[in-house]
Amino acid sequence: EVSVAPDHSKTVYLVRKANFKRQSWEKKIFLFDHEKQTSIAFVEDLEKIQRLSWSQNSESIWFLAKGDQHLALWKKSIQSERAEKIYEPSDDMESYAVSPDETKLAYIAKLPSGKKYLPAKAYKIVEPKGLWIKKLKSSDASHLVTTEQMCVGFRDEGGLSWAPDSGLVAFSYMPLDKENSYPERWVSHLALADSALLSCKDLVKEDSMNREPFYSHDGKWIAFTSNASSLKRKESKQFFFAEVQIISSDGKKRKKL
Repeated sequence: EVSVAPDHSKTVYLVRKANFKRQSWEKKIFLFDHEKQTSIAFVEDLEKIQRLSWSQNSESIWFLAKGDQHLALWKKSIQSERAEKIYEPSDDMESYAVSPDETKLAYIAKLPSGKKYLPAKAYKIVEPKGLWIKKLKSSDASHLVTTEQMCVGFRDEGGLSWAPDSGLVAFSYMPLDKENSYPERWVSHLALADSALLSCKDLVKEDSMNREPFYSHDGKWIAFTSNASSLKRKESKQFFFAEVQIISSDGKKRKKL
């Protein structure tokens, strides 16, 4: 796992080493300085480190690691000696994205109902998750902005991307089937979550897989992968060729790249 700073001056990367005494793997974050061409151990005193990302000013990194009980969001400045725990939810975070102005956190975690699905043809229990939004540096609780019919984080659905103005979050999800018993196979929609209204609306809703949204720097377009064209050629839903498409943030214009 590797993440390059926005100013291209540094890179952080994750190294996994075997601890033979504990009979386990340990993960450490290393910091590579592009100018000096040197690497140093940057974070090595936390467990279950994952999902590295940089702040907009390239002065600190965000990552997930074990908190008191669950996976929590941590931050460490290039200048500081120790990492700071920013927020630990009531359950593990699956994925996260910090807003560009660093005032809000969007993350994927289990639903409060704890609902699980096991249809007759399934080989394992599925516990769908939802999209939550939390104001950082605030005592306010986090808010679930998706419904139980929107399965976020299932089969890696739910890539999160903030708009440049830190207002909207683009994400993907799998809807439940007609019986509301299991996530719809080979279908995923794109949606936008409003961090002010704490609600969401569909952006691309069709019988195809639309995933991995990413906002343009000006906030006018959202790039994503889609197999819609593949399905029009009557190719199998299970084995398809995805292509990159872009859609305007208001959903009125859409085209292939």
